[in-house]
Amino acid sequence: MIDTIIFDFGDIFINLDKEGTINGLKKLGLSHWNEDLNQLNLQFEKGQITEENFLLGLQKHVPN
Repeated sequence: MIDTIIFDFGDIFINLDKEGTINGLKKLGLSHWNEDLNQLNLQFEKGQITEENFLLGLQKHVPN
């Protein structure tokens, strides 16, 4: 019987491997991680934007 459910609204996209994620994006042309990307990630994680909008937002920072 389940008596407790814990919801984690943390930063899953980045927390998986923050350094590896940023390094991978830099190889694609990202100059630096910024607040816009933090907000984009948070909105996607919370389901506030679609996958398509997330990727479009990401493309603005990663030209390749």
